[in-house]
Amino acid sequence: MDEFRIRVEIAKLIREGRLNAGLTQDEVAEILRMKQPTYSQYERGTRVPGVIQFMDIFEAMGLDPGREMDKLVERLKE
Repeated sequence: MDEFRIRVEIAKLIREGRLNAGLTQDEVAEILRMKQPTYSQYERGTRVPGVIQFMDIFEAMGLDPGREMDKLVERLKE
């Protein structure tokens, strides 16, 4: 599987989740106790979250990380 495509899809999923939750990058970064530029890297795909970070990011948005992982897997099958 193409690593670039995985990065892009994870970044899209994170950004969409944040927008759907009605949060700003600053708000999510604050909840996660990280700097906004660091969080922004996840949305741009220049940084890829590990499993724990993935879960923390979506929980910070009030979303179910398992459901988001399922969405990611489905997108990657397309």
